[in-house]
Amino acid sequence: MMHALRIFLFRITIFILVACFPVQAARTITVNNKQVVTGKVYELSSLMNDPKSLDEFYAIVESQTVLLDFYADWCGPCKAMDPIFKELAQEADHVLFIKIDTRAFGFIGQEFGIKSIPYFMSFKNGQEVARITGSRKKKELKKMSGVC
Repeated sequence: MMHALRIFLFRITIFILVACFPVQAARTITVNNKQVVTGKVYELSSLMNDPKSLDEFYAIVESQTVLLDFYADWCGPCKAMDPIFKELAQEADHVLFIKIDTRAFGFIGQEFGIKSIPYFMSFKNGQEVARITGSRKKKELKKMSGVC
């Protein structure tokens, strides 16, 4: 009797955990001839072969649904947004999350007219979907990224 009760309680606990805390399955995707896994945040420098190629950047953006985070190491609001960006990436199995250091990739920021950071842009099939600047709540980033 006690053993049956333990099994029952164990099954109920597992059911509650699965129902309340769904886990997104990570996908392996190819970006610029490199295998990456969704659910993580990637630095743009790790995805590019030529760090000065705007064409290569556009090839990455056209390959997936992408959420970009333009940041700088010295930027306080950028640092505050970092855990939110990483948390959101873990919830998405179909969005590629990329951080772009504005010091190393200033030419990309210039291409899009970015004048302040943090700055977030989302792309789907190579087309810009949304852009916002400044510290934001997770639900705002979630909405613009297409995660929800």
